[in-house]
Amino acid sequence: MKKNIYLICSALVFGMLFVSCGSKTESEDVKISGELKVMGAKTADASLGDELDLLFTGDDIKSFLTACESDDFVNCDSFIGEIVFSGLKADDVMYNIGLYHTIYFYVGETLLFDPPIKLHQPYSSYCPEDLYMFIDYSRDKFLLSEWYRVCDNDNWLSAAEKKAIRKQQEENSKMRKRQVDVFFKYLKDNGKLVE
Repeated sequence: MKKNIYLICSALVFGMLFVSCGSKTESEDVKISGELKVMGAKTADASLGDELDLLFTGDDIKSFLTACESDDFVNCDSFIGEIVFSGLKADDVMYNIGLYHTIYFYVGETLLFDPPIKLHQPYSSYCPEDLYMFIDYSRDKFLLSEWYRVCDNDNWLSAAEKKAIRKQQEENSKMRKRQVDVFFKYLKDNGKLVE
């Protein structure tokens, strides 16, 4: 009996290794074509009639840094990366982006992040439960992160509220994984991803 169980377990482990080694990730199978355009909406929902304004394009991005240095503003567990703009575009985006609430990333006509990303202001005490863009005005940094802080240190939240927020954050992180992988593939294919 023990020998049969050992053989079955060995076959399962071998089978899982064989399948995982021979398969591609979903993002490798995705064909990405077209120009990256990042649009902004001044309301939470552009379907309410708010026009989308062009904020920047893929040509404006010099690089996307995935290395993380933890500090008061950045939690490396939730850090996706930093957009580094070329030339004077950073000043232009820094000046204008605060007018917007929701950020739409398009490659060609395809919406890359669905639902769109929210812009998180540094003075907000809100704990985002999803992917968002954070602007660090003091250091001119544009960061993509899964959540700004985990809300564990917020004394105004009950333990049950903190637990619910953490659960929602983890569910959203799983949902966004493929979208982030596709974004990374676009950046890598265009020589802008710095790992």
